[in-house]
Amino acid sequence: MELLLIPAVNSIAPHTLFAESLRDTVPQVPASIVVPVLCLIAVAIVLAAAIVLTVTARRSKQFAERVAESLGCGLFVAGLDGVLTYANEAFYESFDYAPQEVIGKRLDEVFGDNLFHDIVAVLGDNVTVKNPPRILRIAKADSGDKAKHLEVDLGFVWNNNTPTAIRGVVRDMTESRHLEEELRDLNAITIEKARLCNILETRVELLEERLRQLREVNVRLDKKLAEAQRLHGIAKQLAITDSVTGLHNHRYFQERFAEELRQTEQNGKCLSVLMIDIDGFKDYNDTYGHMAGDEALRTVSKLLTSSVRSTDTVARYGGEEFVVLLLGADKAPAFKLAESIRARIEDYSFLHETALNGNDLTVSIGVASYPIDGTTKRDLLYAADMACYRGKRQGKNRVVGA
Repeated sequence: MELLLIPAVNSIAPHTLFAESLRDTVPQVPASIVVPVLCLIAVAIVLAAAIVLTVTARRSKQFAERVAESLGCGLFVAGLDGVLTYANEAFYESFDYAPQEVIGKRLDEVFGDNLFHDIVAVLGDNVTVKNPPRILRIAKADSGDKAKHLEVDLGFVWNNNTPTAIRGVVRDMTESRHLEEELRDLNAITIEKARLCNILETRVELLEERLRQLREVNVRLDKKLAEAQRLHGIAKQLAITDSVTGLHNHRYFQERFAEELRQTEQNGKCLSVLMIDIDGFKDYNDTYGHMAGDEALRTVSKLLTSSVRSTDTVARYGGEEFVVLLLGADKAPAFKLAESIRARIEDYSFLHETALNGNDLTVSIGVASYPIDGTTKRDLLYAADMACYRGKRQGKNRVVGA
């Protein structure tokens, strides 16, 4: 608080001023009478002026104090020795102090900080320099169980360019400091979140790039897998297919025969096997060449396939021999089907380049049925094979039962 300083009276002596003002109006009297009267009047004027000045100063002081007490911030005045001489009500409320706990104490005792040392440092050798650097400090003060953060604005009371006292304005910055700390924490959190977001964005970009690369790899792998599956299917089919006729080969037939025989035994059903041999095929092949012979094999294969059901199995057993596995067929229907196959092949004309009229080919067929002619794969194949050979010895182009 800037103290209101009352300037000292510095003017012409009252009795001289009064005598000059009455020189032309007062009648001339003897000096022995005038001088004492003038002295009395001068004394009276001086007393009156002193009374007026005293009352005015007291009222000015009271007015200044009322203004100071009405302010929301704390005000204090201390001597140059740092001892507090005045504080307003807001100052006491800031510290929860009573006046007797403040007045007469040093600044450092009240604020708990080395404020007085800062003031002395500012004054230093500049005690005659008005308006030294402003002192603004954030001090801490214990108020009950809580510590307050106070902004202390320090200055000086001057008289004739000489500091006569220390004045200060105290503002409670505790809430502001808390808000600043919260804002600082929020700012730190925001910065950290931004940093983490940047990291996450970078990682997401990396992951998206990796995902894109993986998708490209997966596409290539899918293509390779599809090609591998296709080749595997082809290889698997080739493994079980005869390359000349396109029928199942001997290996596949053996596996299929074993599986079907097992199920037939479990279900108590019947099963028949046809062993088919082309009559005179060796002479035909030697006469017309292997290409004609292969074509004849393919023709017989088509005739066999078109003569049986889709559930039956037709395979090339070896050379000019074929085998047919008839599921659920006993001897009678198997024999009937074999006779039908023999007749179709006999009636078919096998044409070739070297002959205008195709030479006829015939077949001999042996029939064996489960369980009449055997209960194992080996027994049934042997029975059908022996029946086929009997048919050849009996004149070929015929069906013989086991």
